[in-house]
Amino acid sequence: MATGIELTWRAPTRPVPEDLSRYRIYRGDRLVGEVRASQRSYLDDRVRHSRAYTYTVTAVDTMGNESTASAPANATAPATGLAPAAVTGLTGVVVSTDLQLTWQRSPEEESVDRYEIHRGQLIDGVWQYEQWDSVGYDWFDESVTYIRDLSDAQGETVRWAVVAVDTDGNSRLSSGEEFSYVTLTEPNTPEGES
Repeated sequence: MATGIELTWRAPTRPVPEDLSRYRIYRGDRLVGEVRASQRSYLDDRVRHSRAYTYTVTAVDTMGNESTASAPANATAPATGLAPAAVTGLTGVVVSTDLQLTWQRSPEEESVDRYEIHRGQLIDGVWQYEQWDSVGYDWFDESVTYIRDLSDAQGETVRWAVVAVDTDGNSRLSSGEEFSYVTLTEPNTPEGES
C-alpha cells in the first residue's frame, strides 16, 4: 500500500461540472500532479518523512482555463513507510586493510536514487551512525560490491550499514525503521603503516 500525504477535496461550483476537465495539485508553488475531473483525491508519495507541506488545488476547464487556487491545506508526511525497502543479501568482510561490502541491487519499483554506506560505533550503549560514502543506483546491475581502504583503522568492532535512499532523501536509517548492517572487527593498523 502506497504511503504519503493523501489530499481530498469537494467539487467546485465553477467551472460547472460538465465543463470541468481536470484538477491540478500544487505543493507550495510547484505543480506535483494532475487528476481527471471525476477524481477528487490525490496521494503525494514524493515527500520526505515527518516534513510539513502546504498544498493547493485548482480546477481546469475543457478550454484550458485554470481557476484560482483553493485555500491552502497543511499536512505533515508520515514518519515511516516512505523509505525504500531494506537492502538484501548484505555481507561484509575485511581483507588485509580493505573493507568489502556486497549486497543485491534493489528492484526498479523501489525508486532508489542511491545507496549510502554508514559506519556505526557503540557509544554509551547506543549505536551511532555516520555516513561514510554513497554510490549511485545506476552504477550496478544485479549485485553491488563496495570496497573501502581501512588502513587508518584501529581494530574497533563496528557496524557497517547500507541503506537505499530515494530521490526525496528518505531512508530506513533516517526514519528509524529496520535496516541492513553487518558487524565487523576492523584491522588494527599501526599509525603510518599501509
